[in-house]
Amino acid sequence: MYRILLGLAACVLGLSLTGAAPAHEPVRHYDHGHTGRGYYRDHGVRFNGGYYYRGHDHHHWSRRVWDPVYHRYHYYDPYLRCSYYWAPERNCYYPIGY
Repeated sequence: MYRILLGLAACVLGLSLTGAAPAHEPVRHYDHGHTGRGYYRDHGVRFNGGYYYRGHDHHHWSRRVWDPVYHRYHYYDPYLRCSYYWAPERNCYYPIGY
């Protein structure tokens, strides 16, 4: 039991010393003039799960957070008040949970 606890403590210490990606990293891009209407109305595509965004070039996100479980960033859409993830195989941003 002592060896297990010692090994676990060494692992935690090693991870803390190597550094990690920041849990919350603000994205410095904003709406670029779409403030009253909602970015999704001009750039989103409606589907049964809400809206998705085609292509990688979207700069309306208000924040970006690393998800250690899925090993990806989640991007917050302030207009729809939900988070998205980048799906490279489909070249789209999809809502979390879709």
